Amino acid sequence: MTVATSSDETQYFREREVAMMPEDEDAYCELLRQKAPNIRFMDALRNVEEWTEDPPQRTAHRTVDPCGTSVLILFAPSADWQPELKRVPTRYGHAWRISHPNRLSGRWWRARPIAVAKPMPATYRGPRIPPGLHGGRLYFSGVTAEQVKLAGQLIRLVSRVATNKLLFVRTERDEPPVPVLRGGRLWAGHHSVEWARQAPDRILGWRPVDAHSYGYRPLDDVQVEP
Repeated sequence: MTVATSSDETQYFREREVAMMPEDEDAYCELLRQKAPNIRFMDALRNVEEWTEDPPQRTAHRTVDPCGTSVLILFAPSADWQPELKRVPTRYGHAWRISHPNRLSGRWWRARPIAVAKPMPATYRGPRIPPGLHGGRLYFSGVTAEQVKLAGQLIRLVSRVATNKLLFVRTERDEPPVPVLRGGRLWAGHHSVEWARQAPDRILGWRPVDAHSYGYRPLDDVQVEP
């Protein structure tokens, strides 16, 4: 994926759809630090924070663990670097943005558990809501050839802690998952896959479509004809 950023710059993206348990995230962050020791993680700004008069507080971490579900990935210019925010004009007034000169960056929307607050009423006709993990998304982007190369190397590290050998399934209201096809876009962490194997109705990368639910199961969990 490429995005034009100005008349003389094009930003290149390297991305994966991922579903990781905390243990998978820890293992991936360790690989990232080995490849890029200056990598830092911090919570992205929320809309409610962008329009405040005082700058929001942000801390750069060496792992994603202390962060929320929407994470910025930046590369520190020094060992003790911490993010600074600048106020920029917008069409609606002013907003806060993180000031960082390095165009190599990333974003991580972390997978989160599917939570059902209360049982669905008998009249509910929507898709089944199974136990499982929503899908997440991870990308790195750069402008220079060196940045783009490193972005590709960092995203490929996902294959060291996750697999895309998954089975795409459809879940009906009162039936177990029905195999649809092999493979797909999602990568699932090895701990996530083991977690899904512990119960036949656990779904990775779950999403509702009309009256059905779709997601992924371990490929070797159900045998399907090629």
